[in-house]
Amino acid sequence: MWLCPKCHQPLDLSLATPACCEGHCYDRAKQGYLNLLLANKKHSRNPGDNEAMVTARQNFLREEFYAPLVETLEAEIVAATGNVEALRLVDVGCGEGYYLENMLRRLSCSEKSEAFGIDISKAAIRRAAVSAKRKELSNLHYAVANSYEIPLPDNSANVVLNIFAPYSPDDVKRVLKRGATLIRVSPGPRHLFQLKAAIYDSVNLHQPPPPDPGYELVATQQLDFVVALSGRDHIENLLAMTPFNWHGHTEAKEAILENALLDIEASFFIQRLCVSGGPCE
Repeated sequence: MWLCPKCHQPLDLSLATPACCEGHCYDRAKQGYLNLLLANKKHSRNPGDNEAMVTARQNFLREEFYAPLVETLEAEIVAATGNVEALRLVDVGCGEGYYLENMLRRLSCSEKSEAFGIDISKAAIRRAAVSAKRKELSNLHYAVANSYEIPLPDNSANVVLNIFAPYSPDDVKRVLKRGATLIRVSPGPRHLFQLKAAIYDSVNLHQPPPPDPGYELVATQQLDFVVALSGRDHIENLLAMTPFNWHGHTEAKEAILENALLDIEASFFIQRLCVSGGPCE
């Protein structure tokens, strides 16, 4: 199902080195993912989250601190798709695969269902592919790729998932089937408020983003819950997986780490959108 990022023709994945009919070839890593990020689309040697950020995010998320968000996303996808026999789920900016892996395991109703994750970070995709391979999720596929030029066919996805990541509304629209859904997650008003209030002089509350041009907002909800962090390692992981690691008052961060206890608000806007002028599934 992957497309060549140069000519947009299908890749023959049965080949040892996947290639399209035009002869463009791409590396398949031993972990199973494809590298479909063209050199001229990179803004640095290793774009996206680095190894340290990916490790911190994986350690934090797999402690299930954000389990309520996983449960809410599952409900949103069910509401969007009903009982689709062959679910095609795409995560644009999937990171180390925590959400996509959970969704596929919870929602896959047949062997025909498949999930595809892309991210510009090679370190993140490598971790995601290792986890999928270890858990024998053969219908979960990953590629290092540009989220503004998704290497998937037109009208191929029932749901596109986007969590805190940049993306192209037009390219997502191209990938979505008629009546399919974009589920977008962005920071809620007081997301990580206690941490921000401690390390910044002032804190602005987040507002829900408006629908992108060409989309209609079908449903929106705000999810708020408290995460109880106990132990320096949990707080270090939270800091390391966010921009807070480089910003804010160093002394305040050290004090939080020394205390090793932090009750912090998690807050999310979850929006279900469909392409304007078409019925949503």
